[in-house]
Amino acid sequence: MRVFSTLVMGCALFLGGWPQTALADPFKLNSGKIVDILSVKAVQTTKGRTLKLRYSSKTPLSDTTTLRKEADELWEHFFVNAERGGHARVVISAMGPKKAARKGTPVDFIFVKRAGGWRTLEHGLGPKGKLTRSIIESFIERVESVLIHKNWNAALLYMAKDFSGRLSDPKFGAYAPKTFTRESYIAMARKAFAQIRNWKHKYEILSVRLSSGDTVAEVEFRQIGQASFKGYYVDNVVRSTAHYEFRDGVMLWTRNRATVEDRTVTRAN
Repeated sequence: MRVFSTLVMGCALFLGGWPQTALADPFKLNSGKIVDILSVKAVQTTKGRTLKLRYSSKTPLSDTTTLRKEADELWEHFFVNAERGGHARVVISAMGPKKAARKGTPVDFIFVKRAGGWRTLEHGLGPKGKLTRSIIESFIERVESVLIHKNWNAALLYMAKDFSGRLSDPKFGAYAPKTFTRESYIAMARKAFAQIRNWKHKYEILSVRLSSGDTVAEVEFRQIGQASFKGYYVDNVVRSTAHYEFRDGVMLWTRNRATVEDRTVTRAN
């Protein structure tokens, strides 16, 4: 199990048979945080049919990093409404505390439907922005948060359509897929989460290398993870290299290569 993302990266959510999400006020996110839904409405704009959701957050509007995570968590549930309504664009707007929600300027997070699926524009970066180590570190932490809280639709926002991965496990190679697409990794992730318990992890970014005019990043990680599985504790040390790209205002995770460096298995008492 690599950076958490190697264990869980996204989950294919198929629309067939899914009910449209009823967004209530207040609304509980997968992380357990509670936000207040203020309004949901569809409007026609010059950019197409747009669905707008406004919510009240206890997070200061200046803390756009945390607000971005809240918007992703709302998207996890709001996705079905947007898809079934035939919308091409979604705006999730964070407002201040409910009593003061009508005051101040909201913080908008924009989601657009493109050929590769739904994507979200990077807040404050612009279509021709440049990557920095700080931006990359913040993005990685955001994706980790999405996956930890099992926000699969949100995870798919950040995975390139042509994503590719490889997991090398010298000790138990026969039990791990050596290569995977987004879809096959999704299946592996769902199965893993159904079986493991008490997941704990931490990761360290070893290096960040920027290229292609600071629009592509190669990042090396080392992660230590622990989980319980069928009466055993499994500890892993994984080293991995991930690639990220900034394309047309969108951050994408394009490739991942991971190797299990060490594993310890002990019986739970």
